Amino acid sequence: MNKELNKKLAEWAGFRRIPYQDCEDGKAWGYPDSSEWDYERDLPNFTKSLDACFKWLVPKTREKKFMLNLSSGMLVSNTTVTLHKSKEETYQGFSEDPALALCKAIEKLIGEK
Repeated sequence: MNKELNKKLAEWAGFRRIPYQDCEDGKAWGYPDSSEWDYERDLPNFTKSLDACFKWLVPKTREKKFMLNLSSGMLVSNTTVTLHKSKEETYQGFSEDPALALCKAIEKLIGEK
């Protein structure tokens, strides 16, 4: 797992560090919907899980009016994810892993803001 990218995506999606005395560093992750947080569980592994991406990240891209296109190569086992709102606002991510490709596209979107 790419921990730095995962943390960056989590913070963008609304996950936050909250005080919790039973954790080693005194903090746990608070979930965006405030329905759950657990100091024993790590953040969702966005870079490996399309389920986690579609639960937490994709709705945020939809709020920002981005459309999502996921396509895979015919000759090469590579996935391309394109997030686009307009010709000027298009971000692509590439990887053999579709979840990582989506994360890379979102990382580019975050980097622009």
